Amino acid sequence: MQDNSKEFVLSEGGGLFVTTLKSAITGFHADQILIDDPIKVSAMSSKAERKLVNENFKESVLTRLQNTNSNITILMQRLGYEDLCGFLLDKRNFEENIINEWKILKLEALNKEAKVYKIGTFSYERKANEPLFAQKHDLKQLKELELQMGIDAFTTQYQQEPQASEAGFFEGVYFKEIPSYEMNANNEYIFIDNALSVEQNADNRAVVVIGVDKNEQMERYIIKDCFYGVWDEEKTLSVIIEALIKYKKAKCYIENEGGGILLTRLLNKEIVKVNEKLKRQGLEIITNEIIPYNANRKISKVEKIKAMKPYYNSGALLFLNTAQGLGQIKKELLGFNPAKPFRKDDCIDCIASAMSLSEVKSPHIDENELCEESPMQKLRKKSYYESRWNI
Repeated sequence: MQDNSKEFVLSEGGGLFVTTLKSAITGFHADQILIDDPIKVSAMSSKAERKLVNENFKESVLTRLQNTNSNITILMQRLGYEDLCGFLLDKRNFEENIINEWKILKLEALNKEAKVYKIGTFSYERKANEPLFAQKHDLKQLKELELQMGIDAFTTQYQQEPQASEAGFFEGVYFKEIPSYEMNANNEYIFIDNALSVEQNADNRAVVVIGVDKNEQMERYIIKDCFYGVWDEEKTLSVIIEALIKYKKAKCYIENEGGGILLTRLLNKEIVKVNEKLKRQGLEIITNEIIPYNANRKISKVEKIKAMKPYYNSGALLFLNTAQGLGQIKKELLGFNPAKPFRKDDCIDCIASAMSLSEVKSPHIDENELCEESPMQKLRKKSYYESRWNI
C-alpha cells in the first residue's frame, strides 16, 4: 500500500484513487467509480461552477471506465435542474438510450404513497407518510422543516424534486384552471415556438393551443394544450400533426425566425403525406390554415411576457383543466423574473407571442347571445357534474 492519502494500491492487485470531480483523472481506469455530492449547495448559484462539474463528468469521468461491466454510482441530494443528475437526465446533453441506462433510486424524506424498495435480495415496504429517517426527522419535524425552508427548497433537497423558486412576478394564486363547460364559443389557434437546434444548450420547442372567447365583453385567452421538448424535426412535425388533427379548425402560426421558414415547408410536405394516408382510411383530412409570421421585434421577449400579467391577474388568461403541459407552464410562469429571465420560458413565450398578435381574437358574437347560457353550455355543465359526482 502506498503512503499516499489519495491513492491506495494493493499488492494483490486493485486499489483506490480519491480526487474531486473538478480535477482531471487522466491515466486512471476503474471498475467502479463512486461520486459523492459532486457540488456544494453554495456553488449551485454559479453557472461556471455547475458547468465545470458537469463538463468534467462528461468529458473525463465517462471515459475512465475499465470495460462494459464497469459502473458509475452517484450519491447526492438534488439541488436544482442543472445539478449533475439533472444534467445527466437532460435530452439536451445525452441521447435517450443513454439516459435510460441510468438506474434511479430516489429516497424522499416524506413519501405520499406506499412504496417497495428492492436492491438485490433486500426488500423493504415503506408505508405512506413514513419519514425516511425518523430518528433524525419525524413527521412533525419534517413539516416544520418545510415551513422553515419554504416548499421549493424543501421539495428540491428533501424530496429530490427540483423546483423553480417563485420569482413573484406571476403569483400562483392567480393561476386559474377552468372546465370546458365554462368556455364560450371560441376561435382556436396553434402557435409554434421553434428552436435553432437540438444541441446541449438548445431551447425547448413549444406547441401551444389557445382558444379565444368573449365573456362579459372581455376577451379571454384559454390554454387548451401545451406540448414541449427538445425534439428533432421529425418529432416536431409529428407533434404538430397531432395538434392539427385534434384541433381541426385551428389556424396554425409558425414564427419565421429560428428555422421557422424551413419548418413551414417541411410541415406542408408532411401534411400532404398524412392526408393521403387519411384519405385511404376514409378519415377527415387536415385542412388547417398554416400561417408563417414575423414576430414583432420592437418589443423584447421579456417585455412581451410581462405584458401578460394584467390578463393573468384579471382572469383573462385561463387554463383548461384537462390541458397537457400545465405543470410546465405554471413552473415557467412562477419562475419568471424580468431581472433574471428564467432560461426555460419557451411555453410562456409562445403564449405571449399568440396574445400579442392582432389576428388572434374571439369570434364575433351578437351581444344578446352573451346574456344567457346556450343549450350546449347547459348540456356540457350537466354532463360535467354527472360524470364528476357519478349521478
